[in-house]
Amino acid sequence: MRRGGAFFLTLQWALQWALLLGALPALAETNSGPKQVNVPGPTPRPAIQAPAQASKATAEPSIDLSQALPGKSMAKLPSSAQQLKSLSS
Repeated sequence: MRRGGAFFLTLQWALQWALLLGALPALAETNSGPKQVNVPGPTPRPAIQAPAQASKATAEPSIDLSQALPGKSMAKLPSSAQQLKSLSS
């Protein structure tokens, strides 16, 4: 083996560096738990409120369709413009 001026890696030197590099993480200070990260989380949707009883009382009553005309007989009736003209005269 030639050890002249060139850098020569020996087995003993490699073993010493491997042990040193392997021991460094064990020598480093260890934390006792996971890191706490402040991340904004999702916010819940607002609760849906039931409509008040007062709004039901003021709502319009449903339309009574018992007196409604069929479509064909409605076609025979005069248009709104004709009815307005007859009312204004």
